Amino acid sequence: MSDDTIEIRRNGLVLLAPRRVPPDVEEEIAKLVNFCLRRRDGEGTRR
Repeated sequence: MSDDTIEIRRNGLVLLAPRRVPPDVEEEIAKLVNFCLRRRDGEGTRR
């Protein structure tokens, strides 16, 4: 991992991200991470 990359670990999900991103990009990354976590936990899926 290079110095300009950070590793985000949350609930078993690992995301490598640029250390500096514009706020709007950071917000979109957060939405994507939350979506992935919800899907993994079974929310929003038919049973």
